[in-house]
Amino acid sequence: MKTAPQDIRIVIADAQPIFRTGLHRALDAEPRFTVVGETGDGAEVVALVDSLEPDLLLLDPDLAR
Repeated sequence: MKTAPQDIRIVIADAQPIFRTGLHRALDAEPRFTVVGETGDGAEVVALVDSLEPDLLLLDPDLAR
């Protein structure tokens, strides 16, 4: 017996607001994806991941510096 797939909870972290918005909209088109948070601030990424516990972090490498 197959079980229903779980939603994939995602945080988007990118410095460009227009990119975050476009990516969020694209991910919203897929029913299994749920964007639970987004930020353009490198320092806020850690706090978001700690509090939201996403399955996936889409991280702009420039924010990690």
